[in-house]
Amino acid sequence: MNTVDVIFPTFPIYLTLNPEYLKMVLEPVLRYSNYPVQDGGWPKNFAIHDIGSAYPNATGHADGAEEDMPLFESSALLQLVYAYQMYGNDKAWAGNYTSVLSEYATYLQYNGLIPATQLISVDAIQATANQTGLAVQSAIGLKAAGALLQNSAFTNAAEFIVNEVYNQGLGLDGSSPSTSTHFTYNYGLDSTWGTLFPAYPDVLLNLTTFPTAAYTMEGDFLLTQNQPAGLPFFGPYSYTVPLTAGCDWSITDWTFWTSAAVDNEELQGAVVNATHAFLTNGMNTEPFGTKYVVEQPGTIGQWIGNRARSTVGANFALILLEQGTWGKLY
Repeated sequence: MNTVDVIFPTFPIYLTLNPEYLKMVLEPVLRYSNYPVQDGGWPKNFAIHDIGSAYPNATGHADGAEEDMPLFESSALLQLVYAYQMYGNDKAWAGNYTSVLSEYATYLQYNGLIPATQLISVDAIQATANQTGLAVQSAIGLKAAGALLQNSAFTNAAEFIVNEVYNQGLGLDGSSPSTSTHFTYNYGLDSTWGTLFPAYPDVLLNLTTFPTAAYTMEGDFLLTQNQPAGLPFFGPYSYTVPLTAGCDWSITDWTFWTSAAVDNEELQGAVVNATHAFLTNGMNTEPFGTKYVVEQPGTIGQWIGNRARSTVGANFALILLEQGTWGKLY
């Protein structure tokens, strides 16, 4: 229930329609996270994945046993709260949870630069260490925390990660921005790459964690990896060494986020058109499954997974970024 890594890609539609929707889905997560451990609260020092697996009962995870995504969900939660504060024009609500939000920001501060082996949001992908995307997301989460909590230590930590990952080339396929073409999926593995969806809140919330040049570079590269049926979620990466091949599938929520963030109109058009083609190809009966084949001959356009998930709210990423909330549209 109230899975943080599902709320995260969904949030563009909440902000587009009414920011109060975002507050409503976040409140139970934060309230439980703030509950005393001795009374059955969440016992770990990073953000919880969800508030219970006994639907419709929100029984939590007092034993700490859940599907951990430490860096992803800690940074996501901080960005979501800041997004509500910014779009809802409400600085008071987050003050109820300053302690727990600071705890999660501190976790990012000490663990964000060198990600340990762990999952990202797409749990079908095996956990690996040194994921560039997790470091990028951690930096953006820290930048959001700095603004949200008015704590310069978190802002400085974000800048430190950016300097290492981007300026010094730790997360690039070259030794510096001037010699690189893209962000890698894993540090030190130059041929790896993934869709840089964590960049979207950085742009949307005007956090400017990474320079515009970083996203322009990434957009140019991803356009070269795009397929007629859609943008694959990642290229070769390190399940093991030697590297595995890239995936043959796309996930529409994260490709919408990525194309919006990198500000490449050609890529944005390709993502929108490919998603429309998938939805109207007549091959599938599932209600908007967001994961489908883009490269496997004979099965291109076939649905793989996810059915009518709230994450289709990510399709509003471009609308929110370019035109603002529904109330401003009409």
